Amino acid sequence: MAIERIEDIDSIIIRPLGKVVGITKTVTTKDNGVEVSQNSYNTYYSQEDDISTESTQFQDIANYFWSTL
Repeated sequence: MAIERIEDIDSIIIRPLGKVVGITKTVTTKDNGVEVSQNSYNTYYSQEDDISTESTQFQDIANYFWSTL
């Protein structure tokens, strides 16, 4: 029995009024190749937060947005 967790980026969200950048991810869980669940969640970051664990694509977009403030 092999359980697999796959996390994909769905979207990157910029909220100019709140000066935050968010990321929407979908997590798919598979058991022996069969999808058993799928969930989405959002995480928002402000300029002071550590974003080093996120993808470089997200980091580039967030840093560019924050450099324009």
